[in-house]
Formats: sequence, structure tokens, C-alpha cells
Amino acid sequence: MLRRQGGFTLVELVMVMVITGILAAYAVGRYFAPAAVTGSSQAQRFARDLRHAQMLAASWGRQLVVTVNAGDYQVACTAPAAVPPCNNNPVIDPATGVAFNVGLQDGATLAGPATVHFDSMGRPSTGAAPTAATAVYTLSAGGSSWTITVNPVTGLVVAP
Repeated sequence: MLRRQGGFTLVELVMVMVITGILAAYAVGRYFAPAAVTGSSQAQRFARDLRHAQMLAASWGRQLVVTVNAGDYQVACTAPAAVPPCNNNPVIDPATGVAFNVGLQDGATLAGPATVHFDSMGRPSTGAAPTAATAVYTLSAGGSSWTITVNPVTGLVVAP
């Protein structure tokens, strides 16, 4: 009786080598351009945090301000009170339980208006009234840049 021995066929081995080569090429590309990867993810995080600050302002019924520096940004109440949630400056992010103060990584920089205010309805404001100006931020890292826009009136945050 002829018994078949276990093992891999040549086609299976070639397919595994091709898939491994594709994954290796992708990993090497990411390894040599990490700033671009972190820049993109930091731009997306900044947009997410702007949306989060907007939702906190609306849900808390308080005006919040996002203060932007070249290397970091933070969220704070514009008029801190002795009662929660505005008794902390910067605001404690309820999602993480830590101060809403984010530092950019790997030499990334953020340019744009120094502050963006969200009123108690979550609309971008000047502090007293809804703003008619679009806030445009540019995050730069590793020779690339990403634009994050906060539209007036609605507060729609548009990011890459």
C-alpha cells in the first residue's frame, strides 16, 4: 500500500513566501517613515479631541476652550467654577480620567489659531457669540502636513 507523506506543496511554499515578502515590504516602509505615520495619527487624534471637547461643552452646558501651542494642546473651562466639571483646569477627560492636555510626539508641530472656543451648545464661538470664521489648523511632521478645519456655526471638524 502506498502511503502519502505529509508536507507542503511547492505552490503552498511559494504563496507563503510571497505573502511574507509583501508584509516585510510594508513593515520596512513604516519603519523608515515613522514620523509620517505618527503625524497622520496625531492629526486624527487632534480632530477627535476637538470633537470630544465640543461634545463635552454641549453635554456639560459650559463653554470650553481648546488652547493650541506649537507642541501641545489642552482643553479647559473658560470660566472655572467651584463645582464639577469645571473645577479642574485643564479639564479632566472623562474617557481617560486624566487631564485633557496632549503633547505632540516625534517633533510634530501644530499651527493655527491659538484658541478655539465651544459654547454651551457645542458651537464654535468668540466667547460671546457664535463665530463666523473658520479655524484651520495644520499639523506638520516628517516633511508632511495635515489640515484640520473647524467650520463656523456648526462646528463640524474636518480632518484627513
